Amino acid sequence: MYWLYSNIIMFYILLLNLFCIAYFDWKHRRIPNLMLMTLLLCLVPTLKNTIELDVIAHFFEVLIIGFVFVSFGIIGAGDVKLLAVISLAVKPAFFLLFLFSITSLGGLLAIGYLIYGYCTDINKVRARGIPYGLPIVISAAWALFVSIH
Repeated sequence: MYWLYSNIIMFYILLLNLFCIAYFDWKHRRIPNLMLMTLLLCLVPTLKNTIELDVIAHFFEVLIIGFVFVSFGIIGAGDVKLLAVISLAVKPAFFLLFLFSITSLGGLLAIGYLIYGYCTDINKVRARGIPYGLPIVISAAWALFVSIH
């Protein structure tokens, strides 16, 4: 019974941390390393000393492919680091669905920003960028929920 309550409490702490990251990304268009370190520290108890080889592989795949995307200006470095930290806690069975969810929500967000830009000033919207931390956080909340429980 204690295990169930501790998982629920840990999940809510993770949610609070994730939504603070999402708010900061939405407001400032960057994700500070201190917030990512706090998230990583909150994720440590969920790992339960059972890091699988697939999880480590996903972590490095996200970092390598992500930084290629960063070099082409497709995504921000903070988003890649956020995705890499979260990938440590997502079970391998849910990892591709997690990435698909991020891609789908990110596409919807980009379409929304495009419509908003055409209704206002597209150059200002493009200059400010799209906060991809939002779809990452929303997808992470789901993926962590199914991975922890």
